[in-house]
Amino acid sequence: MEQESAVYGQRLNKSRCLASVLGDHRHHRFLVGTLSLNSSDNEVHLIDYSEEQHDVVSVGLFRHPHEVWSISAHPTRPDLFFTIYNTGSEFESTLWQMPDTIYKHGPQDDDSLEEEEEAEALNLQKIVSPTLQPQLTNKFVIQTNEQKNPLHCILWDPSGVSDRVLAIDSQNVKEYRLGHELQDAKCVNTFNVPGRRLGTGRWDPHHNEIVAVAAQTKIRQVDMRSNETVISIDNAHDQQRVRDFEYNPNKLYYVASCGDDCKIKFWDVRSTKEPIRTLATSVKFNPHYDQLLLSSSTDGLVNLWNIPTISSKSVSEEVEEELEQIEKELDLSAAGSEDDLKSDYTATSGASKVRVANMSDTLIQSIDEHQESVYSIAWSSCNSWVFGSVSYEGRVLIHQVKHSEKLKILDVQL
Repeated sequence: MEQESAVYGQRLNKSRCLASVLGDHRHHRFLVGTLSLNSSDNEVHLIDYSEEQHDVVSVGLFRHPHEVWSISAHPTRPDLFFTIYNTGSEFESTLWQMPDTIYKHGPQDDDSLEEEEEAEALNLQKIVSPTLQPQLTNKFVIQTNEQKNPLHCILWDPSGVSDRVLAIDSQNVKEYRLGHELQDAKCVNTFNVPGRRLGTGRWDPHHNEIVAVAAQTKIRQVDMRSNETVISIDNAHDQQRVRDFEYNPNKLYYVASCGDDCKIKFWDVRSTKEPIRTLATSVKFNPHYDQLLLSSSTDGLVNLWNIPTISSKSVSEEVEEELEQIEKELDLSAAGSEDDLKSDYTATSGASKVRVANMSDTLIQSIDEHQESVYSIAWSSCNSWVFGSVSYEGRVLIHQVKHSEKLKILDVQL
């Protein structure tokens, strides 16, 4: 019998953002931001999931000045994260550093990470507040000029270079370089993306100078070296708005997207006339087993999909490699062993038909324990089989991939 999801939500107001603590590989830790209209009531919660206890507890409780719309965790340092928030007149972003009672400051290995048992009400230490203006100095906030040009997301350099971030608002993508000891930031480039209002964005994990941005019904890929749009997926979701998209972390050129047409689509950006597959407000590839894909939607559902046909090591590709190897051996074989190799080829070819026939893209788990829209989902950075979701009413659920599905996937990987 499968376990129910572990629940956290005792102190949360409404919420729409959840992020895994990427720099912590020892614990299942997530950051959750609240969305209260009363600015003094907002908080960022650092929560920890225990597999042994199957329980979620708060290990850090931080006051936040305004409603939190987005959280971006540092890729290697667990003590650092950005938030985007609405002051009422404009959107701003601040880089925060957690107290060293929770995480030691600066680069660290797994052995140096400390665990806190009980939640504490602690004030976040403000490091720098980069918004979308070109001048940023030590410890002061610059607004986004106007409410109608909101800041949507902050992207850390996926290569792990800690002093480089991208900020995406409704009109531009801006590159910032963070200063010495993260005390200030400077806008060094502005990339103009053609099209209507921009939304979310993703930094290509395989090409460090490529960023993709959702522009209403389109997904545009920009080369930051030339400041040119190199790829455009037009009308990605049947004239509906693109809500979210993500690069496959293990396979070049593959992207998953979802939109207001309530479909998940898979693209090869080298040929964008039609999607590869069409299956929803958010999508997330599993960082290690990319055939696993999470999706969430405004109907409160969190779905876990198994998409082996376009994974980084699909069964059909494995079969092709086996057949190619036997063909090479046939070309080089002596006459005496040729019959045996032909027999192997026939057997492998026959087995491949069975394996490919059994391979299909399926919904393996649907979680309906949320009562309102689910805006954010995240995989744990500690374990490939644990993921979290947060719904608008502030209810956080931590889930595990079913044991039976885990065994199937590991068998394919082996």
